[in-house]
Amino acid sequence: MATSAGGALHLSTPVARLHDDGRSVAVDTAGGDVYRALSAIVAVPVNCLPAIEFNPGLPSTVQAAMGRNVGCAVKLVLLLRNIEPHGLAVGHDPELPLRWWWVDDVRDGVTRVVAFGWKDNSFDPGDPEQVARAVDGYFPEAQLVDYAHHDWNADRWSNGTWLTVPADAPDLFESSRFDLDGRIVLAGSDIAAEEAGWFEGALRSGAAAAIRTAALLDRVWGRA
Repeated sequence: MATSAGGALHLSTPVARLHDDGRSVAVDTAGGDVYRALSAIVAVPVNCLPAIEFNPGLPSTVQAAMGRNVGCAVKLVLLLRNIEPHGLAVGHDPELPLRWWWVDDVRDGVTRVVAFGWKDNSFDPGDPEQVARAVDGYFPEAQLVDYAHHDWNADRWSNGTWLTVPADAPDLFESSRFDLDGRIVLAGSDIAAEEAGWFEGALRSGAAAAIRTAALLDRVWGRA
């Protein structure tokens, strides 16, 4: 989308700070480059916001939520043989680290399964033998063909999984708390007004941020 609109896409370019001087926004990268625009949309997980310096500083409503997403789940996508498609398995055995299994479709005799669990230091999802034992606990007849996993909890660009609101602060991620004055707009699934924590939430939040930015630019250009 960026290239089709004539823009440039910079991958692997961490942002260190943003400065809204009232006329434009300067974006400083960790590598020392500076980009300037009339407005900036910041769409990063709330647990990554503490790593970015904002000038002026973010309001207290945003600062209170920074780093407070407590989501720390484990998710695996597996390919299994000898298991019927379209099923669901749920358990709460402390010896079985993966607690929720969604059995999807089957192709060429291999069934796709998505498994979830809580982060457990006694379970290494990168160890195929441990994963095979977890599979055997729910589907003893199944054969593990392959699986994929990414540790979003240790990933510095996420610092956790999908939005999970702290039990002691149920309103902490209300989308209205993240409305900023000025030329910087916050977006992302974590702070979506609807479907927060889901892909749909990211799309809805992105659309809302685009509409708000367009309105801001219309005022700058005297069209509103």
